[in-house]
Amino acid sequence: MSRPISGRKNRRRSCQIDTIPPAAAEAGVRKQIAEQNNVSESYVARSEKFMRGIEIMEQMVPGMQEKILSGQFKVRDADMHRLDRADFPDRKQIVHEILHPEDRSASQSSCSHYSGINYSAPEVAVRRIQQGFDFLARLCHGGTIKGACV
Repeated sequence: MSRPISGRKNRRRSCQIDTIPPAAAEAGVRKQIAEQNNVSESYVARSEKFMRGIEIMEQMVPGMQEKILSGQFKVRDADMHRLDRADFPDRKQIVHEILHPEDRSASQSSCSHYSGINYSAPEVAVRRIQQGFDFLARLCHGGTIKGACV
């Protein structure tokens, strides 16, 4: 028999079978859903986080769930997961960043700030490799590492 759910919003629903811990029951449900839909359990877990993020978004901005699920408004999985994990006071800022991606802080943007200049991720990787190569060349040609150069 299931227990009645209290009026608290943040309280998780209790398991229908009191002898099984909720985490074990959730894992069993995830496994069953994964098997039925021919996907991995981790995919089901990620989808669950995504939907919880959408539900939080809907609470804060009514009508957003329909827009997101219909494809009218695109959101990143990472943003929904971050919203799901966020403490209540931080949610407003995260929702603002989702609605206004141009206002994101530099550390969260798709471009990296490297030496004070905006570069895309591949450019940053190439520059780091180049710096490493230059460092090794200086060590080799400067004689710091004996026998390192061929």
